[in-house]
Amino acid sequence: MRTVQDFANAYPAEYARFKFHLLPDHMQHGFAEYVLYGQPMGHFGTACLEDRLVAAFSAADQINTARMADTASWLYNHCPIDARGSQAKVRAWIEQGGLVGWMAQQAAG
Repeated sequence: MRTVQDFANAYPAEYARFKFHLLPDHMQHGFAEYVLYGQPMGHFGTACLEDRLVAAFSAADQINTARMADTASWLYNHCPIDARGSQAKVRAWIEQGGLVGWMAQQAAG
């Protein structure tokens, strides 16, 4: 699997569980690539994932500023706990290759 759509096609129930549609439209794909494949995000997404509120607001565009509560709610309710919360957790999520990397590790035993 190489794309978000590949994952959605192969694992539709798992993909649906993340509810990326709750995020601002222009952020959905970036957060999906991060969660599924460990693809690093830009300044705003990284600040959100690392729980750095002031940095998130300073990097946010007008839409993300207006929708900050939606993004925070999505992070708390739908983003894997191992993928958010600190710089170390975000770095580890990226290094393992996101959910797909974790799934490969589990399959390898």
